[in-house]
Amino acid sequence: MKTDFLLNGTHRFTDKHPSTTLLDLIREEFNLHSVHPGCRKGHCGTCTVLLDDHLVASCLVPIFHLKGRKVETVEYLMESAEFRDIELGFLKAGFHPCKFCAGIKVLTAETILREWEHPKEADMALFVTKNWCACTSPGSFFSAVIASSEFRERRAHAHRR
Repeated sequence: MKTDFLLNGTHRFTDKHPSTTLLDLIREEFNLHSVHPGCRKGHCGTCTVLLDDHLVASCLVPIFHLKGRKVETVEYLMESAEFRDIELGFLKAGFHPCKFCAGIKVLTAETILREWEHPKEADMALFVTKNWCACTSPGSFFSAVIASSEFRERRAHAHRR
């Protein structure tokens, strides 16, 4: 099936079987390995990507759902100023996720910050129920995202000067 979509800011075209998953496409055709095959049932979170700014388990997305859509991985986010805000916020809050879940927590933080300029714990509560690892607590994640929002606000303010 021929499909065109935006992957990490670049238009991509592929011709794979319609049942091919976004997870397999990203890893095999585009060699992006921040997206890991875990449970392949959408529960573990290791294959999480942003699809049109929403967190999704890429193992559950067949490529026929990609036409004209935007996919972002951690690799793409790591090249942005927005990632630096998250990185600094995580460090300030003493939030250190394990390698298993760091990618999903960064993508989750970015999703929250795209939705709310000044997120509150209540805003973030729904996000911590999805694919949560025991290496950190929800409270420490909330603190890290709030700190990240402060860095983002400072950067935006400095840019406006």
